[in-house]
Amino acid sequence: MKVTKKSLTPSVKVGEQTLFLITVENTGRIDLGNVFVEEQIPDGLTYADYHDKSLWRKDGNTFYYNNVLKVGESANFTIIFNTHINGTFVNCVVAGSNETENKTTNNTTTVKKPGIDVNKKSLTPRVKSGEQTKFLITVWNTGELDLGNVFVKETMPADLEYADYTIRIFGEKMGISSITIIF
Repeated sequence: MKVTKKSLTPSVKVGEQTLFLITVENTGRIDLGNVFVEEQIPDGLTYADYHDKSLWRKDGNTFYYNNVLKVGESANFTIIFNTHINGTFVNCVVAGSNETENKTTNNTTTVKKPGIDVNKKSLTPRVKSGEQTKFLITVWNTGELDLGNVFVKETMPADLEYADYTIRIFGEKMGISSITIIF
């Protein structure tokens, strides 16, 4: 008997689901009954669901194959976990049958935490009526992954009128951008 576990989602964000494909293969010379896979769920992941309930049934953290696994055949199912914290999680399974010794395998998924920080400061703290004032808004990517569709929403005081802006990106890897808004 051979068991493999493949991460279908090797890298996800906190709060997303991660999926593993578990495959049990009969590599022996006799048919196997009572084939099972026992999940050893790490902290930070919680069981959500599994696919292929027509071929597998679940009792606790153990999944049982509903049929005899014939010589040369394989059976698989996909197990789904919710993620709650960031980190790299090694997810192990133990598989066996009524005719074989237990086999163990594992796979990993990395859960990354997004993060963003923003700062706004006046570049011209004192101006007279009718003069332009400038503000520097700096946005930092403080998380563990690239962010997309980042936007800054400016709420203008009633006494200011928008004039112009410039954008500078200091490095995609660093994830630091600045926006200068002129009123």
